[in-house]
Amino acid sequence: MRKIELVPLDHAAAQEQLSKPQVDNLIKRGLYPLPVAVSISRRLKRMYVPGHELNLRRALILSGASDSELAEKMSRSLAGRVAISADIQHEIASLVKEGDV
Repeated sequence: MRKIELVPLDHAAAQEQLSKPQVDNLIKRGLYPLPVAVSISRRLKRMYVPGHELNLRRALILSGASDSELAEKMSRSLAGRVAISADIQHEIASLVKEGDV
């Protein structure tokens, strides 16, 4: 099983100096990793993004990729989540068990 790093969405946004509305807009446009909701309690969820998708986004931006190229790569990465969904679920369980959420 692969170790998947899940980064809190608010931390990822802060690293890129983006506000919540900016991140929401980027997500809607397919230019930011789609968050994974982790249930903390019955009513409370915390949003995380896979670290490898953040790294992909950042590398593409640094390479000068256009918005359409970025959206295409992010879409492919999202489609690849099916292959690593068990790994993501394992990491979520670890976060909840350790109380890191």
